[in-house]
Amino acid sequence: MAARITTQQTKLQELQDLSDKTAEYKHRIQQLTTQLLLWESDTAQHDRRKQEVEELLRNQSEQALLLRNYEARLAATKAAAIKHETACLEAQAKLAHAEAQLAQRDAAVDELVCRCAGEVQRNPIR
Repeated sequence: MAARITTQQTKLQELQDLSDKTAEYKHRIQQLTTQLLLWESDTAQHDRRKQEVEELLRNQSEQALLLRNYEARLAATKAAAIKHETACLEAQAKLAHAEAQLAQRDAAVDELVCRCAGEVQRNPIR
């Protein structure tokens, strides 16, 4: 009987060890399942962030192209403004020259009128 009790105790100890191992495995499976769910969540978030970064890069590329276009348009506008400013300065110079010539002609006409008036006074028409 003592041998049978010892055998039963040994089997009981083996079953207890097996039960402890099973509980340990269940706990480890639960930990791994939780880690897997976290990993999947992190991976999904990473994928979303990657798409956001790719979108930002596309937008940045488009914005850089727009900026280059605006800069080119600005340079062309500045060149046109300089051209118009030069034309305006030339027109102002021509106007000043014409005004000076007109002033000279006015002075010459005034002088001629005065001479004619003096001549008429000296030699009135009879």
